[in-house]
Amino acid sequence: MRLYPIHTPLVSLFFIATVASSAPGRGPVLHNVAQFPNTTWVENLAVRSNGSLLVTLLSAPELFQVDPAGKGQQPQLVHQFSNITSLTGIAEVEKDVFAVAGGNISLATLTSTKGSFSVWKVDMRSAKSASSANVTKVADVPEAQLLNGMIALDQSGNVLVADSGAGVIWRVNTRSGDVKIVVDDPLMKPVAGAPAAIGVNGIKIRKGNLFFTNTFGMTFSSVPVHKDGTAIGAAKVIVKNGIGDDFTFDKSGNAFVAQNVLNTLEKITPGGKQVTVVAGNLNSTQLAGPTAAQFGRTKRFERTLFVTTNGGLAGPINGTFIEGGQVVAVDYIA
Repeated sequence: MRLYPIHTPLVSLFFIATVASSAPGRGPVLHNVAQFPNTTWVENLAVRSNGSLLVTLLSAPELFQVDPAGKGQQPQLVHQFSNITSLTGIAEVEKDVFAVAGGNISLATLTSTKGSFSVWKVDMRSAKSASSANVTKVADVPEAQLLNGMIALDQSGNVLVADSGAGVIWRVNTRSGDVKIVVDDPLMKPVAGAPAAIGVNGIKIRKGNLFFTNTFGMTFSSVPVHKDGTAIGAAKVIVKNGIGDDFTFDKSGNAFVAQNVLNTLEKITPGGKQVTVVAGNLNSTQLAGPTAAQFGRTKRFERTLFVTTNGGLAGPINGTFIEGGQVVAVDYIA
């Protein structure tokens, strides 16, 4: 997630210099699964066990369910949250139970409000329709500056949440409401002089390591962590990959990174040995402001990467083009 003024083109030499080279050969097939109205910023997503997609909006405090097959069914509102303006990260903490982060974020002034961020739990286990989910607040995180990417940590209801403004990782227990900073590393901090104070953004755990993007640090890094999420030593840069938002891994350990204002999907091979653009380009509308990515969970979509977009709100394509945020299917990518 990234805070820029809506309708203001921000693609400058700062960004253009970070574009990775495109992968050779025939690329993956892209098609639109769902599109939201203009000025809608789709921020993040999780995949239910039945294959349905849950997507958060940054432009409104709303959670939607999307049919992954894209059969013309409109996104279904799951819940509209009260007393906040935006939703950010989402993660499944147990089967069909999801944690969601949100708070007050102004896209117009590039600011978030410290003290406004909280984590909720959305229980869809007994929901007969998308709108009948049971939603409860788990915890307020009053010291958080900008809660963002989120992952489930264990089977005990703990999630890790990136605080992009403070450059730390919070652990939140969705059962007890306990909240604690567990990782505080220099590689997670916002970069002085950057267009916005956004540091650590997307986070994932793989093989005992916490991987993360630093948006304006333009790095993809990792740090070993204990089972409780606390760091083992200092983080290390894997590769300088350019602008990075949220991301996911495939089964082989390749990372697929949404590159928001660059309108591209980037692939980083294990160890950062190769960095390529596998879909989109700076002047393309195929992926207008990609924000996050997740693979499907059913057999039909296990090789499909679902990507959320903000429709170019962070930086209109060619300086003028914007559209409603989307969920885009990138087929046969792995």
